[in-house]
Amino acid sequence: MYDKRVTHTHVLYSLLKAEQYRNLVDFDNHLDDISLDWQNRKLNKIIDEAMKKQIWISR
Repeated sequence: MYDKRVTHTHVLYSLLKAEQYRNLVDFDNHLDDISLDWQNRKLNKIIDEAMKKQIWISR
């Protein structure tokens, strides 16, 4: 899933700078509001896109 060429620190920094952690939903949040996706599909997609972007930059 993860490529060795990606510098994970750079990806993490960019996600933190964009405050993507605010999109994180845990199961307890889901129990309070069942419309929230506790599997974090949207956030996982954002992380995957950041990883792909970093791979593209590092080539």
